[in-house]
Amino acid sequence: MLETGVWITSDLVSFGSYGIAPAALMQKGPSFGPPQIGSKRLPLRSGPLPTGGLAIFRIVLVPLSGPSKTAVLQVNCALGDVPRERSVEGIRLTLQGNPNEYSEEVGGRVLFLSMQLKVSPTAKAAQQEAAPGLAEPPHN
Repeated sequence: MLETGVWITSDLVSFGSYGIAPAALMQKGPSFGPPQIGSKRLPLRSGPLPTGGLAIFRIVLVPLSGPSKTAVLQVNCALGDVPRERSVEGIRLTLQGNPNEYSEEVGGRVLFLSMQLKVSPTAKAAQQEAAPGLAEPPHN
């Protein structure tokens, strides 16, 4: 049976990282870090870095007609230090509470981008108020 609708992420259950894979997005731009073997440098962008891993989401499938269904969506990106049993990229969808449990793994291209967490000045101030003993001393 084929249904049309949308799905909504209700929860990130877990994310297991396989590590970054900077060569996955070979782009021209500024490089940083020490030189690699010889005189070559590994070009890395200062923005998001490609990262492999397995993300598991709890989702709600909302069909155009009929009741919504809860499911678990696994998304595997085979970059970085990938375990042998996870060497194939793709997704797996498992419907919950279905007597004829549907579980299908579909290959495809998956890419996670790892971003450096930026803390806003307001969040930083609130954090310092909550733990005043941890605040940095003023720099003279």
